[in-house]
Amino acid sequence: MVSIKELLGSKEIFKGLRSPTRAIIYLLAPLFPKMLRFDLDLYDYPWYAYCLLESAKLARRLNIFRTSAIEFGVAGGRGLIQLEKISHIVTDITKVKIDIYGFDLKTGLPRPKDYKDMPYNWKKGFFRMNVENLKRKIKNAKLILGDVKKTVPEFFKKFNPAPIGFVSFDLDLYSSTANKKICLINGLGHRRIIDAAWCYQAYMLHIFNHPLYNAYVYAQDDIQMPI
Repeated sequence: MVSIKELLGSKEIFKGLRSPTRAIIYLLAPLFPKMLRFDLDLYDYPWYAYCLLESAKLARRLNIFRTSAIEFGVAGGRGLIQLEKISHIVTDITKVKIDIYGFDLKTGLPRPKDYKDMPYNWKKGFFRMNVENLKRKIKNAKLILGDVKKTVPEFFKKFNPAPIGFVSFDLDLYSSTANKKICLINGLGHRRIIDAAWCYQAYMLHIFNHPLYNAYVYAQDDIQMPI
C-alpha cells in the first residue's frame, strides 16, 4: 500500500485509480473485510489477487490444498513480492497453500529477434534484476534464473511443483514467450463488481504500418523496474 502523502501527492496514482473517491477507498482498504478488498480491486496487483483467489477456490473444490503460482518475467521483482503477499492472504481465506516461483533471465530483456518482438517498443537490457536486493525482500518465493528454454524442463525435475493454479506470462518478447498463447479471458469484465482495465489489456497491438517498425523509437533509452 502507498502512504497517505504519496497517494494525495501523486496525480498518476489518482489517474490510475480513476477518481479521488476511489483513491480514498484505496486508502481505507485495510479497514475492509479481506473478500471485499478482492472484489473491489483494493490489493496491489489486483490481476494477481483475482487470479490467485479464483485458482485457490477451484483447488478447494477439487480437494487440492497446495498449488503453485508462477510469474514468467520478474524484472525488478515488484510483481513477485506482491504475488507472495497476496498468496498468504488467499491461504488465510481458502486454507490452500500456494508456492510461488519466479522465472527470469536476470540480465534484462534479450535483444529482439524480429518484428514479432516489437523492437520499436523493447530494447535489450530493459528490466534487469538486482538479484540480491530482491532475495532480501521475498520470504518463501523461489527464483529460477536463466533462459526459460532450459530452466522450465529443469524446474519440474528439481521442484516437483504442486498443481499449477496460476501463471503470469510477462516475458514481453514473442520469441521469449515461444508458442505459448496469452489471451483475454472471455467475459471476465462482465462477471466483476467493478470495471477494471486489467480485464482487457492483456497484450500490445502490432501496428504494421509503423514507419520504423524494426527500430526502437521512444525517447526513454533505458527502462527498469527497481523495487
